[in-house]
This record gives sequence, structure tokens and C-alpha cells, in this order.
Amino acid sequence: LPTSPAPTSAWPARRMMSRGLLMAVTKWGSAPNAPHVLLATTHLESWVGPEANGEVLANRRSQLAEAGEKVARRAAEAQCCLAVLAGDMNWNDADGGDPLEVLRATAGGGGWRDAWQAVGSPQESRATMGWNFRLDRCCYAETLPRRTSGG
Repeated sequence: LPTSPAPTSAWPARRMMSRGLLMAVTKWGSAPNAPHVLLATTHLESWVGPEANGEVLANRRSQLAEAGEKVARRAAEAQCCLAVLAGDMNWNDADGGDPLEVLRATAGGGGWRDAWQAVGSPQESRATMGWNFRLDRCCYAETLPRRTSGG
């Protein structure tokens, strides 16, 4: 898919592992007036041991909040009809809470959804690589571009 402008990278403020966020805006379809979508991926902090777990959890939450804010802002600027934020978020609901609550509180309100939940939460894909929870997430927000008068 052609992107315009080129993909951009934005690095979350708090990080131990030098990971970041990659975003690209592209068209949904080939028609000249096809709507734009924003695709983003990230890899949030990983568990490094019990001695650093508190710091890692705090960093991960702030990274998700910052990534969500940047995705929402860029999607609004590009008048995207859809924004997708996916990746290895190292998220465990048991210690991190619901990542949608983080996104909804910091990144454009209540429009964020979990793609896995949207397709019925299939149990065969409930866990990531032998864990008993989903480290990988795909969240999306549908948006409506602002219309100019007469359009």
C-alpha cells in the first residue's frame, strides 16, 4: 500500500529498551477519493524480573498512553476513518488493567476497541505463545473525517 507522507516514528518518553512507535497513513482502496487509514505498531517494555516490575508496568502504561495520543492526533490530522494500533504490548490484564481504559482515558475518548474482542474473543487465540494471557494486542478506533461545508 502506498503511504503518504512517508511512515513516521515517534518514541515514547519513558523507556528502558529503546523501543518505539511506527505510524503510516495510507488509503483504504485505490479510488482517488478513498478514505485514509492510519496503521501503527509498537513494542512496549518487556518484563525484566521482579525487582524492576513496578517500573516496567508504569513505563508500559505511559508508553501505551503516549502511543495512543500520537496515533489519535495523527489520525485526526490526516482525517482518517480508522486508526489501528497493534503490536507486542507485553500486556497482562491481571497486572496492567485493561489497555482500552488507558487508550480511552488519554487518546481520543471512548472510540477504542480491541479487535480480538470485536471478533468474539475466540479461545484458540486467547493467549500468546504459550502464556495464559495476550501479550500482543490490536486496538482500533473508527473516526469520521471532518467535512468542509458543501462536502
